[in-house]
Amino acid sequence: MGQVLLFRLGEDSFALEVTALQEVVDHPALHYLPQAPEHFLGAINVHGQVLPLLDLSGFLGYPQRPRHTRYIVLAPEVCAVALAVDNVGRIVTPDEPEGEEDQSTQTGPRSEEIMCGGVQVRLLDAGQLHARLEQMFQVTGGQDGV
Repeated sequence: MGQVLLFRLGEDSFALEVTALQEVVDHPALHYLPQAPEHFLGAINVHGQVLPLLDLSGFLGYPQRPRHTRYIVLAPEVCAVALAVDNVGRIVTPDEPEGEEDQSTQTGPRSEEIMCGGVQVRLLDAGQLHARLEQMFQVTGGQDGV
């Protein structure tokens, strides 16, 4: 595994593989999205592309908290969405695994546990997040996927 971007949801630490990311954006204007599905905060413009902004905390069942206005933009080939998280950290290289990796029992997209700098974090699977969003749009009757 290559490098990962660390971020926080509530008191929990998460990571996304850098290969799943386009960039982190600071303070973009947030635009209202009429009839947006639950957990979508609006839309942002990133280099001329309008992306829905997903409240990842709410989507994964974390309580609402104030969050920073730095958003994680996933690579378009992974999922055309930006993620609002509680705090965006830094890019790090995970520690070498010491035996079998644990699997999370979280109800959201699968996230395996990895170690980064001696701290255990959940590695969020961006592909599974995309699949879950697609499924949500199919259930709610949305015309287009995410």
